[in-house]
Amino acid sequence: MEDEEIDNIFKEGTGPQSPYDAFPLKGCVLGCIIGKNSYERGALWGSGSWSGKCIRNNNELKNLLTPIPSLGGAMTVMDTFEWSEMLPVTERYPGSISVDWSWWDAYNTLASSGRMSRVWTLSYDDVVIPEPSPDDGPLGELMAAYPKLVKGSRDEVRMIEPGLVFGQLFRRPNSYLNPLPVPVDSGIRFAMIQVCQGDRYAMNGNLRDL
Repeated sequence: MEDEEIDNIFKEGTGPQSPYDAFPLKGCVLGCIIGKNSYERGALWGSGSWSGKCIRNNNELKNLLTPIPSLGGAMTVMDTFEWSEMLPVTERYPGSISVDWSWWDAYNTLASSGRMSRVWTLSYDDVVIPEPSPDDGPLGELMAAYPKLVKGSRDEVRMIEPGLVFGQLFRRPNSYLNPLPVPVDSGIRFAMIQVCQGDRYAMNGNLRDL
């Protein structure tokens, strides 16, 4: 699917109608980068390690990452799993869910339509940045780069249909790789899909059944 088509679908997606609307997915969900250009941008910064999120208490989350590295580009890690082998994923980088007006709308539709709509926003203020040791050398800086990227991110999400959401990733103002006082669209688009563990929502990233 081309990036422009994804953007059009996102634009017409359903966002929260009030600041109190619940996030449309629950439990541990499956996630992937979508769009050709989006995938290439995401792979450059290691987004290939990301395979979804665990959403708990309606407004708390953690990201699900594969622990298996295969350096290619800058920080790309394995992004295709053999699910039957149950390769483990880990919960990393906590975040919170809230409702806000869309930065994506401000960039792309405000001038033409004169209006902005709400989105669910996923922010990662509580991500801890490891302090590199002088003994680590360049590897220490590399290991700190991914959490810096996550901490400086803001995901915007809309529901496309029940059980499926699309998202847009922004670099927050004055954050890692964005020294500007305004947000920057990263060009990375993603999807998340509701999955189950038997007859209930999956509560473990390694037990997600479509």
